[in-house]
Amino acid sequence: MKIKILEKKDQPLMYRQELTLEVEFDNEVPSRKFLMEQVAKATKSAENLVIVDKIESNFGTRVADVHAYIYVDEKKMESFVRGYMKKRHQPSEAELKALADKKAAKEAEAEAPKEEAEVEAPKAEAEVEAPKAEAEVEAPKEEAKAEAPNTENSVKEAE
Repeated sequence: MKIKILEKKDQPLMYRQELTLEVEFDNEVPSRKFLMEQVAKATKSAENLVIVDKIESNFGTRVADVHAYIYVDEKKMESFVRGYMKKRHQPSEAELKALADKKAAKEAEAEAPKEEAEVEAPKAEAEVEAPKAEAEVEAPKEEAKAEAPNTENSVKEAE
């Protein structure tokens, strides 16, 4: 995918820059989220300050014209961006859930090595005690088998 900045206008009264871009893509038209990331990388700005206003593509072509804004800070962006546009740029519930799962997995991985280090020392002691416990458990099983009545014979005798 190629991004070409066609026009860049400063709008100091609205505390933003207006960008007109041409995006060449391979398969489907890129999503707003993906374009936000790419515009932020191309302009070296923060991703949360980028608003993609329009994505226009012509049928049969693999080129889209994109209209985007880059704001100075979040307070200014909140005062100028319309409500429906804010909703479009908010992450969906599925994305938020995925981010939360990733954070939880990272935290679990970070804690796991600490727990393993603490658990390794008691394991050595447990391994020494484990064979004794197995020997004690095996003996009662054999006795229990000898004492247990054969259920098949008792059913035949009852008939």
